[in-house]
Amino acid sequence: MKKKVLFLMMTAFLFSFSAMSQCGMVSLIGEFNNWAGDHYLDRDPMNPDMFSTIITLTDADDISDPPDGIVEMKFRENADWTVNWGAADFPSGTAVVG
Repeated sequence: MKKKVLFLMMTAFLFSFSAMSQCGMVSLIGEFNNWAGDHYLDRDPMNPDMFSTIITLTDADDISDPPDGIVEMKFRENADWTVNWGAADFPSGTAVVG
């Protein structure tokens, strides 16, 4: 009986780990870090679909030439450009894939 319970628990853990790791890591990249060196978001252990971070931006982070008062950035998955989200009006509005 103990072996069956242990097997069931391990199976449930592996399925939950697999489901949670489907998205992998989410990060921000943009002018604030010269489009290099991702700023990783923290995943909520109670809601694996929720990511959050705190980042402080200043006027110096706007590296547009000439500066336009907007610090451009995008979200991306697993520090790769294959899956990324952004929008022209970010950080307001809704980010879209690509």
